[in-house]
Amino acid sequence: MCLFYFQPKSIYELKNILSANLFDYPIFVDDADSINSLNQFPKTRRSRTNQFSKSIQNECFLLNKEDKVLAQGNPTSSLQIWESFKAIIGGNQNTETKIQTSASLDRTIHNFGTITKDSISSTVFKVTNNGNKPLLITRISLSCGCTDVIWDKQPIKPGESTIIKAEIKPNDIGYFSKNLVIYCNSINSPIVLTLKGIANNNIQNKLN
Repeated sequence: MCLFYFQPKSIYELKNILSANLFDYPIFVDDADSINSLNQFPKTRRSRTNQFSKSIQNECFLLNKEDKVLAQGNPTSSLQIWESFKAIIGGNQNTETKIQTSASLDRTIHNFGTITKDSISSTVFKVTNNGNKPLLITRISLSCGCTDVIWDKQPIKPGESTIIKAEIKPNDIGYFSKNLVIYCNSINSPIVLTLKGIANNNIQNKLN
């Protein structure tokens, strides 16, 4: 089910817009700003000197039952995002739950700071198998075509670690926040990683 989420400045204006466009799908008006409080979306800034992306105002999010964002992007505009959404919603969990272990990461959020638009920046996340069974990362879903990941497809032995290399190539200037969803046979799967930062022109590319 698709639920349209709004936090309008004016309920009256929103009703008029929906009525004028014969929009009769379910909507959710979040007066308490609860979804934003849970996910900590960035504040949109509008200024000539600080050009943050305004796409956050009109975006598509895939939420879990706790209203946490699992993926972000418009599945109608990108086949990769559509496939990612489908994998998250109806993915085969059998492989991931037959033999379970426990995985931990050195962090789940990476802030690139200010990087260059249309240039590749990368970082690595360290994954450790804390359980007594082999850890297998079966897939990693991407929320955007501007991201990519590289990881070892071999099982990780108990007590050992591996790395996930995440890359991003921003195609717009302004703030970005992209999710990578790790599916594995850990009790805390899926695990959501977040890449965020600001993309500008004429900034030397960073490798963190």
